[in-house]
Amino acid sequence: MMRRRLIPLVAILAVAAAIDSAGGAAADDRPRMIVSTDAGGTDYDDLQSLVHLFAYADRVEIEGLVSSPY
Repeated sequence: MMRRRLIPLVAILAVAAAIDSAGGAAADDRPRMIVSTDAGGTDYDDLQSLVHLFAYADRVEIEGLVSSPY
């Protein structure tokens, strides 16, 4: 069930990153990061951490999101 919710979230993130890289000079000022997560398991803290990351996504350049099995 959680995996079904995570896939559209990753797709939205990819589209947002493509739009941002196409038009923004401000993206060069932000630190770049790759996020590794095991969200979708039984630990709800991982999902809350992703929500927190996306709340501050305007301050960092998210280069990738790597999901590993829980």
